Amino acid sequence: MIDDSYAYFSLLNITGTAKGIVIENAKYPFDNAEITCEYQYGVSNEVLSGKTAKVSIKKGSLLLVKIK
Repeated sequence: MIDDSYAYFSLLNITGTAKGIVIENAKYPFDNAEITCEYQYGVSNEVLSGKTAKVSIKKGSLLLVKIK
């Protein structure tokens, strides 16, 4: 969970393919998405004002980077 005190956050995949990614309460939500090492489209997302973003993943590993 990422509260709105963080302006931005990114999800980075450093190995394999991460599957079943869900992001809620963010500018760019995901629903059952995949992120591979070759195509990192989980960067520079924003928590919606007054909300707490929720990130879940079914398979794989992601690095979460939160930026104040």
